[in-house]
Amino acid sequence: MGISYSSATAIFRSSTHKTESRDVIIGRPDLNTVWYPQNVTCNQKYNIITFIPLVLFEQFNVFFNLYFLIMACTQFVPSLRINYLYTYWVPLSCVTFASMLREGYEDIKRAYRDREINSQRYTLLTENGHREEILSSEIKVSDIIILRKNQRVPADILLLQTLDKSGKYK
Repeated sequence: MGISYSSATAIFRSSTHKTESRDVIIGRPDLNTVWYPQNVTCNQKYNIITFIPLVLFEQFNVFFNLYFLIMACTQFVPSLRINYLYTYWVPLSCVTFASMLREGYEDIKRAYRDREINSQRYTLLTENGHREEILSSEIKVSDIIILRKNQRVPADILLLQTLDKSGKYK
């Protein structure tokens, strides 16, 4: 005697989950009553304020880096001192500084890619039938976007119409 798939999934399904419908007025984002987030890509991990604390936190989450930090800190206690302070602090500082440079470089590259993606141009079909060039970051829910061949799809899009190879509507 086994358990059916539907009864097994019913066990894990929340009974309080209710689906609410959302009405979107096509081509008129200004008339939509629900607020939707912007169509902006942001993959950066850090900003100017959080860079140093987060990178140091990530570095000292690694066991060996934390071990060498503790060993270097113990050298400030005269009775525990084994060698000169610089023999502990210089290598640890060099490794940490190199890691910070690498993380900073990678985050700058991520910011550049984000800026490139957010500034790609798309064609918006306005409510009166005109075509207007807009940036990817300016696309709003309910906008009608015309995509060209091999153009990146900038958001979750409902496909309204396509053309076949000969240019005829499907």
